[in-house]
Amino acid sequence: MRNVYSRLLQVENYLDEETVDFFIIKDGDTVYDNSYSIPTAIVTRMICIGQGYGLKYSSLIDVYGDLKLNFQQLDWFKEELIFILELVNDEALKHYISSLIELISICLHDPRKQTGIEVIGN
Repeated sequence: MRNVYSRLLQVENYLDEETVDFFIIKDGDTVYDNSYSIPTAIVTRMICIGQGYGLKYSSLIDVYGDLKLNFQQLDWFKEELIFILELVNDEALKHYISSLIELISICLHDPRKQTGIEVIGN
């Protein structure tokens, strides 16, 4: 018998959900053609885990508000996301967080350190 909650771990159950959008900021301007969208329920999980473990940047995200993280903050945010990945056994969360880490990694490769992430809630 399958667990009644196992559907919550499946990526395909979130494809039609409203999203929180993550955009790269380059030289102070938001780059709208380089973004990543994460379903609100997944971001809410990430926030709750961050709050539960006292993770600074994960806890700052608001699914209904906006947030900007600068270059220096991104490295810490990335470390928090890696910690969350190691902590949970949730395939949907892992799928989306792994892609968000890739977006952050693009920013962290900026030799001028003039990139960041803008989070835009729904």
